[in-house]
Amino acid sequence: MDISSFGAPLNSLSAFLDRENAEDEMPTPVCMDTGALRSGVLEKASKDASSWNLRRCALHPEAFWYSKEAAKGAPQRPQQWACIPLSSCVQILKIPQDKRGFLVQTDSRSYYWRAQSQNEAEAWLLSIGTQCAAMKEMELLRQAEARIAAAQQQQSEACVRKVPKENKDK
Repeated sequence: MDISSFGAPLNSLSAFLDRENAEDEMPTPVCMDTGALRSGVLEKASKDASSWNLRRCALHPEAFWYSKEAAKGAPQRPQQWACIPLSSCVQILKIPQDKRGFLVQTDSRSYYWRAQSQNEAEAWLLSIGTQCAAMKEMELLRQAEARIAAAQQQQSEACVRKVPKENKDK
């Protein structure tokens, strides 16, 4: 993904994703759909679940982005986007009472979404779930690589300590 189009004063997308607040607003990229794995319009339940609001959504490799303004026509000002880092997702579920609905739950919040059809909801679930699993797998690989590197470093240091001192001086 080309992060230069985001226009925010950040060095990288990772810098944004590392922030504590996952819902910081950012100016609209030139085209949020560019590089998106999936994009479209979904309904998002309000925080108190009293209403559903149309949101433009785009799934990127590291994050699920959604517009904070209704997805109706061209906005008068640049749209503001919110981000759900996929690394913060703890579960993604179908909503049994609503065949078009699904839940994206993070460490700090639950997001209820509704698609235009059951098939579309299942496609979003599969796409988001696949990316979340890939993010978790990448994190596990990073952790494993770090542990292997640390073990190799310890082993190298132990080998150096075993070399007789007179050989070290030569």
